[in-house]
Parts: sequence; C-alpha cells; structure tokens
Amino acid sequence: MSGIIWISGLPGTGKTRLADAVAFKLRVLAVRTARIDGDVLRSQWGASNSAFDREARIALGLRYVRHAQQLAAEGAVVVASVVALFDVVRGALRESARPRLEVWLRAPEALRLQRAADQNDEWGPRMGRDIVPEYAVDAPLQLDNDAQPQTLDRLASEIVAAWFGLHVV
Repeated sequence: MSGIIWISGLPGTGKTRLADAVAFKLRVLAVRTARIDGDVLRSQWGASNSAFDREARIALGLRYVRHAQQLAAEGAVVVASVVALFDVVRGALRESARPRLEVWLRAPEALRLQRAADQNDEWGPRMGRDIVPEYAVDAPLQLDNDAQPQTLDRLASEIVAAWFGLHVV
C-alpha cells in the first residue's frame, strides 16, 4: 500500500500536528509511512524566508508534490502537511498521485491569528490577505480543528479510516 495523504489549509490551522498524529496512527498499524512538512522542507531546501510570493509558493508546492510522489513510488504512505493552495499544485497532485486523499483543514480565525502572533509573523504574506488563494475548497475530506487534543485524535482517526476506505476491494 502506498500513496499520498495531502493535508492542506491556511497557515495556523494545525496541519503539522494533525499530520503527525495521522502518521503515528498509521505506524502503529504497521503501515510504512513517510512524513513531509512544508515548513521543514522549505528550511532543508534553503528556500528564502522572504520567498512567500505567489510564484515562490507555487514552485515550492510543485516540489512538495514531486517529493511526495517519489516517496510514494518507493512504497510509503506519505502524510504531507503543506500550505499549497494553488490550482496548478493541486492539479499536479491530482494528475499523478494515485491513490491519494486530499484533506482541507479549517480552524477558527481567532486561533489562526493567535498562532501567527505567536510565530512573530514568520509566515510572511497572508493567504487571503496579501495573496489570493486559487485553491477551490473541494477536497473530499474537509475537517474543522479547534486544537483540542481530543479533536486532533478524532480527526486523525477519521483521516486514517478514510485512507483505508480507499483500499476496500
């Protein structure tokens, strides 16, 4: 079993924590799992901290897709947490990743704003404020996160169940 679980959403929605919980649950079930995070990859690849404009975000998003594809081709279930909100990125994912599960994670605006303040505005321009997202929110699985531990566990379980649902014969 291999493929990609693609968790996206606006900055501050809790994608990283949720993806970590999903990867943990898959590993407990003895599923070969690879974990990628947009913030970590941005740092590892030496992407400029000021490269938050549309073109830079699209280029990084396409790199995330290619990296996830490579890991999935090697037999892993890739759990990706990324702010890749542009049609061209979503199109690349949809054209090449089979099987895949797209998850759109939402969080209350107050929570996202608090996280941004806690991060000292490290995220650069804000999607929806400084950059107009092109990503239509039509992911098959759309979830709400209030950042409570029990909510993260429930959402992770829901994602894992949906993933295994893709593999029912």
